[in-house]
Amino acid sequence: MTEVPDMGTQQDILQQRRLTRLDNSTRQKKVADARHLMYEANYAINTLQVEALLRDESLVPTSNAFSD
Repeated sequence: MTEVPDMGTQQDILQQRRLTRLDNSTRQKKVADARHLMYEANYAINTLQVEALLRDESLVPTSNAFSD
């Protein structure tokens, strides 16, 4: 919330560009692997195995139609 006053400024725009996540094959594989564990192997989302795949990048196990 500390960045709210900077919204729309040149600094904010530059930071958004710098911090933009790229949808790459590595990220897609992590999500696919997590989804496999959850839906095929019946692991809960909060298990160590699923968390290990998603936690570092704060990913969620949601498939994106624009990524495929």
